[in-house]
Amino acid sequence: MRSSGRGDKVKLRTALDYAAHGWAVFPVQGISGGRCCCRMDECSSPGKHPLTRRGVKDATIGSEVIAAWWRRWPNANLALATGGASGVVVIDVDPPRGELSLSRLVEAGFELPDTAAVRTGSGGGHLYYLAPGFPLGNSAGRLPGVGLELPGIDLRADGGYVVAPPSVHIAGSRYEWIDVEAGLAPAPAWLVQTEQIPTTAPASPPRVTPGSNSPYGLAALSGELEELDGAPVGARNHTLNRCAFRLGRLVAGGELNEVEVVQALRTRALSRGLSAREIKRTISSGLAAGRRLPRCRPRS
Repeated sequence: MRSSGRGDKVKLRTALDYAAHGWAVFPVQGISGGRCCCRMDECSSPGKHPLTRRGVKDATIGSEVIAAWWRRWPNANLALATGGASGVVVIDVDPPRGELSLSRLVEAGFELPDTAAVRTGSGGGHLYYLAPGFPLGNSAGRLPGVGLELPGIDLRADGGYVVAPPSVHIAGSRYEWIDVEAGLAPAPAWLVQTEQIPTTAPASPPRVTPGSNSPYGLAALSGELEELDGAPVGARNHTLNRCAFRLGRLVAGGELNEVEVVQALRTRALSRGLSAREIKRTISSGLAAGRRLPRCRPRS
């Protein structure tokens, strides 16, 4: 792949290069004058949220469409659809917590094969791997096949995307390939396992009356719904998955009633424009993952 360079035309040339390799791309907001080009005073995802109506669902390898996008939005950053759309999955390591989690992952015996990698604008990293031959979902703060909590590490797979070189970060630095000639390694075997491997037995949660919600759980639910309300277009499904995962942990810990959690998430997600089918699948996946790692209120 081409390495990063200066000038907006470089983004278009690189987008076309990615497309020629079978990687589906689409435009996201760029950075200008130290601000997101959306010009919102408190943009929650500067230089990263989609410019097209359907976001990652509009990703394509069609050169004419790509050229038209960058004629319309010459300052746009470049995003790459992950998963089956491009044949790649990406482990996103966000500093500083992600670097500590990555060390913890390796120390626990989970091997990370050498592969093509990107230095992100925040100083973190994207590790690119060949996608498996079956659907693999996105995750936040965890990885499939691993029973460890991994703050700062996310997986971008089917339905997800990453900002790619030579895009500009809000900090002013560019995303860059660390080794432009490196090939893509197959996704690690542990990453594509359908069940997580628990590394420690969870502590027994305090007993709560079946079907009840504790004050601690209700406070957490309120916070997750607020986060879902604030999710930008293009990131709402990912945010829903993350919220469902965290609430699923509290359901397993006896702090929340699952039926009420599902209803609350569904109602809020529908109001944010997600489809009923998409919502059902995302909530189910997030809750199932969260239930494997029970969490309860801190003991005094």
